[in-house]
This record gives sequence, C-alpha cells and structure tokens, in this order.
Amino acid sequence: MKLKFCFLALSALVLASSCSKDVVTATTAGDEIAFSVTANSSTRATATTTNSLSAFKTFAYYYADASSAPSLFMDGLTVTKSSDNNWTTASTYFWPNAGSINFYSIAPVVEDLKVTQVVTTVDESNSYSYTIADYEVPYLYSDQSDLIYAVNVGETRDAHKSTPVAVNFRHALSQIVFKAKNTNETLTIDINGVRIAYVTKQGTYTLPTTATGSNLGTDEGSTESVSSSQGSWDLVSGNKNKTFYTAGVTACTLEGKVETAVDLTSEGGALFLIPQALTAWDLENDVDNNSYGAMFLVDCKIWSGNTLLWPTSADDQRSEVAIPVSAEWKECYKYTYTFVFGEGGGYLPPVPDEPDPDDPDPDVPEDPDPDPDPDPTPDPDPDDPDNPTPDPVLIPITFTVSVDEFQSGDNSDVDMGTE
Repeated sequence: MKLKFCFLALSALVLASSCSKDVVTATTAGDEIAFSVTANSSTRATATTTNSLSAFKTFAYYYADASSAPSLFMDGLTVTKSSDNNWTTASTYFWPNAGSINFYSIAPVVEDLKVTQVVTTVDESNSYSYTIADYEVPYLYSDQSDLIYAVNVGETRDAHKSTPVAVNFRHALSQIVFKAKNTNETLTIDINGVRIAYVTKQGTYTLPTTATGSNLGTDEGSTESVSSSQGSWDLVSGNKNKTFYTAGVTACTLEGKVETAVDLTSEGGALFLIPQALTAWDLENDVDNNSYGAMFLVDCKIWSGNTLLWPTSADDQRSEVAIPVSAEWKECYKYTYTFVFGEGGGYLPPVPDEPDPDDPDPDVPEDPDPDPDPDPTPDPDPDDPDNPTPDPVLIPITFTVSVDEFQSGDNSDVDMGTE
C-alpha cells in the first residue's frame, strides 16, 4: 500500500520541497489477501505518513465477471500495523479462484467513517459508485484529521500469487496553515489566534472509478495524468452549512521589521477542510456581509512604541480584525497563508443582520465561538449612513498565499490593500 503526498504550490511565497524515495515497510504473499505499505519518508505538519498511519479500513466488492453485479466482500475490514511493521487483519481472507475484487480503503479508523455503495439505474442498467457520505469537518482543529482514501480496481488472485495488494493513498481534504511577518520597523504585533469564517462544513466525497495506484511526479503534467483517478466533492448548500474554523496557533510577537515569515500554526494545529471555492466578503456592496463572504479573523494587538493602536477599546483586550479572502481550495493541496502587517488592508469585522425572528429555520451560519473578544465594531456614522465601505483598522494587514510544493503550480499574490 502506498501512502502518497501531493501538496502542490500556488503563491508568491512558494515553499520548495523534495520527495525522497519510497520506503517499503511490509510485504507478505500467499493465497491469503495481504497488503503492503509505502510512503514518502518526509513528513509535513500533521498529514498522515507511513510512520503515523497505524490502521485503515477497507471495503471490498467482488465481481464474478465483467457483467455481474458486485457483491460485498469486506465490510469495513480494519487493517492494522503490527510491531514488526506487517499489516494484519483479525480474520484471514483468501482470494477467489475466479473473478476480481475492487478495494476502497480509507483512514482514519473511526466508527462513523465508511464507504457507501450508490446504485444508479439508467435504462435498466445499473452503475455503481462509492462515496464517503455526509462528511463534516469539526470546528476545532484538535478534532480534525487528515482524510485519506485509496482505490484498487480489478485485483485478482493470479496477479497476487507472490505480491500483496499495494494501495496508494491520497488526501481528500485541503490543509491550511498560517504564517506572519512585519514590514514596519516601528510596529510591534502580538498575535494570539487565527480563525476563518463562513466555510462550508459538510459534503459527500465520491471516490474515483479508476485506481489510485500511480505515483505522482514533480511536474505539472503528472497532476493532469492522474486527474481521472481523483474523486469529487458535492458540498451541502445553504448558509447554515457555513461555519467558523479556529486554527491551532502559537502566540507570538513580531517586534519591529520581521521580513522572514514566522510560523503561526502550532504543532498539530493545521486545519483540514473540505476543498471548495471561497467568495470573499464584498466590502463595497455588502458592508454588513449579509451574503456571508469568507474572511480571516486575526486576533492581535498592534503597538507603536508604548502606544496601543489596536484594539481601540480602553480595556486593552485582544481583538479580531477581518481580512476578506477569496480562494479555490483543491484536494491534496497544502495552502500557507502569510499575514503581512504594516501594509495593505484589515477591517473591523462586519456584523450581518439578525435573522427574521418569525423564521423558525433561518438560513444563517452559526459561529461556534460568537464572542472571542470584545466587539470593536463602532456604530454607523450618522452623517454618512449610506457609506458602503467600512473603515480599515489603523494598521492594515495583507496576506500572501503559498502552498508547499510537490508539483509545479501557478504563482500569485493576494493584495488586500485599501484605497
């Protein structure tokens, strides 16, 4: 089995990485069905690796011949790594003398995570697809995990008389991490937390119909060559399925100019979120963000010498600033967002309208942590009630985006500057 990383790069702050040789950790053979495990020996954040993967579940379907309907052969069988790095099961399964088996493997091993067969009938003919249904990402980073999957198609006894089944895992989610730097030598910035608001939390993942067995190279063409062996997400629609996510952040202070980005994400603090397109908060046309556009919320203090510039409240509490974010997250990508203090734009968080009290089921998101700090949003200016653009925080913020490079990708800057 191969556990394959495919973190691609996209940004002005590209982080180069290299792939080491695959390391075989287990091989067995015989008439019994056995598995082998390989993975890149390098590790990144909390993404699953060969060393960290201790078990997975596999769902297998048997085909007597090309025209027959599949029958369930393994129903979420747990495959566990032993102390000698062999992969074992509680019961031994043997290869059928004829026919073939498709394997659908997933991790982590949790009770409610499973592969479901979906039967679609068209003109009296059935087709079969396999999904991870109704997957929901928990709010807290500490409750999240790297969701990995693998597909093996048409495996037979004759092909495995002397070799185990090699399963190549891929990542179904996007990984998000954060950094920060300071371009203004007169400022000191204390950073205490990062959240991202209005992200869709639930969807169904349809596994690919072709095997995930091929290794991905480091060139862009390699990505295109395996696009057919990637699955697809179907997100649950509606604003009530948007939520806020809190990253694991190590509090830090940027004192004066800090041009080399500092890691904010703590060990194990990365976010693993459903791939999706994010539409940013529209500052000019939706000042209150009633369309629930996406944004970062950075919990920080900003000083100039001994003078506190942000927050402006007299009680000297940390407070969040909002930064609109537009993105196109893809599965198997790791995105690094670097907040750049001292230039660009950060704003007072918007306050959407309250839902209709007569609506028993309003289509609005719920903030799991609705009051992380005092609300700094001022009352509207009575002399300019129709002003569509919110005032920026005194010391505005921008961010750049990067993705750990595994294959070549586009480069782009994200400028959140104010006029």
